[in-house]
Amino acid sequence: MAWWLWLLIGILLILSESVIPLAFYLFFFGVSACVLSILLGLGVPLSTEIQWVLFPGLAVLLILGLRRFVAKPHVNGSSTDMSSLIGDVGLTLSGIPAGGDGHVEVRGSQWGAKNVSTTSLGSKARVKVVGMHGLTLDVVPEK
Repeated sequence: MAWWLWLLIGILLILSESVIPLAFYLFFFGVSACVLSILLGLGVPLSTEIQWVLFPGLAVLLILGLRRFVAKPHVNGSSTDMSSLIGDVGLTLSGIPAGGDGHVEVRGSQWGAKNVSTTSLGSKARVKVVGMHGLTLDVVPEK
């Protein structure tokens, strides 16, 4: 294939990552295509068969070698670690009776909540997250 076609494929794959986030897989395939474009542009003789073997092979090597450095903040960072909500303080959106269910706002998002204390919580009461079960936060009054 022509060098410019690999460049076009590479650019499209890299741009696709911003539309279809797949943990940087499309990005690395795009980089692989761009590397092939550079090699062909420099005049390195590569048959079509070798190009099609190098394209995924180089992408896999890039994924294995670099993904942990590029994708770590997006994949394994605290933004997706919901257990990090434990200890955070939020506000009730309405009153929650002792042992009852309601809704709270923590970190700017609304969550289902269970009041695990023996004290009723009023609307806009400050609460502390002490646990979670699925997407429901266990809360107690903040002291």
